[in-house]
Amino acid sequence: MNESRLLLPCSAIAFTICGTLLWQGSRMIAKEQANRPKAILLTAKPADVLAKAHWLRHNSFTEWTLVEFFDYECPPCREFAQNESTHLAKYYDQLSIAAHFFPLTIHPMARPAALLAENAEANHNWPRLHQTLMDPNSELDVTLLKKLALESGSDLAKILSDPQPNTLLDSETSLALHLHLNSTPTFLLCSKTQVWKLARLDDLKSLLH
Repeated sequence: MNESRLLLPCSAIAFTICGTLLWQGSRMIAKEQANRPKAILLTAKPADVLAKAHWLRHNSFTEWTLVEFFDYECPPCREFAQNESTHLAKYYDQLSIAAHFFPLTIHPMARPAALLAENAEANHNWPRLHQTLMDPNSELDVTLLKKLALESGSDLAKILSDPQPNTLLDSETSLALHLHLNSTPTFLLCSKTQVWKLARLDDLKSLLH
């Protein structure tokens, strides 16, 4: 009898402690979620963002387009390119996917690679070249760029000095700076009328539903 009398208060105390811990934990999670950066609605027009974008996946049955501003020498950009389906497969039926070159000055090979890609886009050969440039088994250096330029029937030095790809790339860089972007990868989500800057890809879940 004495043991059962002792067990009842102990059980009540344990239940109270567990409940308090769960309540504190849920409050901490809610606070953390509330403090996370959220998608920002920009004043940019979708038509301006998409006008000179490079298309990776076009879905004519949706109004939504995810646009990545990326740098060929950026490690997170390269990782995303290799694992895109892991991140986005569940949204493929809701999205078109496009990209803009945004070579950062801290990466010496990023601009030459982007110029080579601009040239390939003009010759309708960008998707294959893009895959090669983003291949984790390929070292992004002058040797690789020269090889890819020769395979496209051109010369790297000629491409780098050609005004046309330089003008196109400068236009994309100007767009990124106009949108106040300063890092890669940066993702924007465009509808027919609005543009959001995503804080993280998880923002797609709330914006697309």
